[in-house]
Formats: sequence, structure tokens, C-alpha cells
Amino acid sequence: MNRLFILWITLSVFEIASGQEQTLTEEKSKTDTLEMVSSNNLPYSAVLSVDVPTAPSNFVVTPDTNGVLSCELRWINPSFTVNRAPLSSLSSITIVRNGEQVEVISDPVPGAEGTWTDTNPVNGIYTYTIYATNEAGKGSTLSKTTYVGITACNDAGITVFPFAESFDEDEVCWGVRSTSSSYASWVMTQGVVRTGRFAFVHYYANGEQTGFLISPKIVVPSDGALKLSFWSFNERTDQYDNGKNSVIVATGADPDDVSHYVEVWSPTSVKEQWIRTEISLAPYAGQTIFLLFKYEGTNAHIWYVDDIDLSQVFSDADI
Repeated sequence: MNRLFILWITLSVFEIASGQEQTLTEEKSKTDTLEMVSSNNLPYSAVLSVDVPTAPSNFVVTPDTNGVLSCELRWINPSFTVNRAPLSSLSSITIVRNGEQVEVISDPVPGAEGTWTDTNPVNGIYTYTIYATNEAGKGSTLSKTTYVGITACNDAGITVFPFAESFDEDEVCWGVRSTSSSYASWVMTQGVVRTGRFAFVHYYANGEQTGFLISPKIVVPSDGALKLSFWSFNERTDQYDNGKNSVIVATGADPDDVSHYVEVWSPTSVKEQWIRTEISLAPYAGQTIFLLFKYEGTNAHIWYVDDIDLSQVFSDADI
């Protein structure tokens, strides 16, 4: 692998509109709602009439994972007004990209699934906003932000230490790979962070979940030893028995080649607080490696990762 690419990054957005939540499951929705209110980061807008539609629900924004400049939007049209009266019709669904209206879908069916594919973005971060209208006016809006396109990372990889990654740059050169049976995967979030603006999180979902957060290439120095440290936060800790967190070192040229995987850390239990973990990478001196944060679980826990550091030390006592 001569070049690492960002696969895709989706920023976690907490979504609620008059009782309709965007969820992985109903329980997750309620948790996100509490976090959203406490942070004063309201993802929906005020409305002028109780007769307008609620916001669309189940809003999912999926950039092309191969870096093609396109992004698919999916949602469920609202079925009720803000005062919970059933909707017999809708006038339109409007889609706004970075503040500019890009699509209006006429006469959508209440409660039906809607889709639209944006084929005109360039590389960059985009906020998509969606709302419904009826004869009473514009309903509340719902927004989600994502990265679209390919970001070419440094071909040389990580070669200078100490190295710190807090996921706060617009272009984050960490890959994401999922073999999950649902759309749950590693995504960027602003909901639970240790420092800065963002962290990475893997949510739980029904069905078997296996997801990898993959570092850029790391050229481990031959002199001294390299030490990895990172911070973890977990939710639904009572469900950790249904899953597993682990860190894997991939020593081959391809981080997807499981024949070169070495598991270097996996806790037997997790806590709902930020915990710092340190791992010696001394056995890999002089090698080129990748680090993989692997999530496994079925209706299990939630794992957040932030503030990853790589430091070079010259004494075993410092590891």
C-alpha cells in the first residue's frame, strides 16, 4: 500500500424533532438526546406553527467509501405535524448543502423513505440540512456533517516523534473499515470528547459488529523504543460482555492483511470515564506498522477513542 486514504468521516450529530429520534436503537436515541440538550447543541430549528411537519427522521449521510465525489442521503419523511396530528400530504422536502439550497423534492409521501445523491461536491467537509414543508409552512430542520472525497496522506507516514492525534484537523488520515451487518461503524463525534472538537466512536447496534479504526503508516525508529498512549471512554459498560475492545499491530504492508495481525491490548472490563492506556511498541523497533483499534460486539457497548500519542523513549523504565 503506497498511499493511505481517508475512507470517510462522519461527524456524530444528535437528532430529535418532536419525539422523532434518529437512532441506532431507541435506547441510543434517548442517550443522545440528553447529551445534546446538556451541550446546548440543538440540531433542529424552532418553528412558527404547530401545524408544520416535524423534521424528517433516520437521516443518514453516506459519502462514497472509495472517494468518489458523491454522497447519498437517506431519510424517512415526517408523518406528523409538530402537534402530533397525522399528515395527509407534504408539499416538499428541501435539501441544503453548506447553506445553499441544492434540491427540492415535490409532493413527497408522508412516512415514506426518501433518497437523494449529491454528485457535485469537491473534496471537503459538508453540512447537509433537510426539512419538510406543508401548507402551514416550513418544518424544523435536521443537519448532519460529513467529509466527502479522498484525502491523500503523507506517503512517508508517521516518521517524527512525539506524534499526537486529537482528530481536530479537517483532514484526518485515519481509515475506517467495517464488516458489520448494519451501518454502525467508526465515526467522528462531537458528543463525547476528551479534548478539542472531535473524537472517534463506534456505536452499538443489533447484529454482529466488527469495525476497525486504522492509523496511517508508522515508521518505528530503530533506536529507542516507541510507546503508544490513548484515551478511551465507554458507554453501556454493562453490555461489554457482548463485545470487545482491542488494539492490533499490523506488521505487513497492507493493514487489511490479517495474517500480520498481533493483538497487543484488550481489557476484560471497561468504565464510563476517560481512561489512559499505554502500550510498549518496543518489539517493533525498525519496522513499519499500522495500528488498528478494533471494536467487536452484538448489541454491546459504545467505545470512544481520543488523544492518541506516540512517543520515543530510551529507557525501559519509561515505557
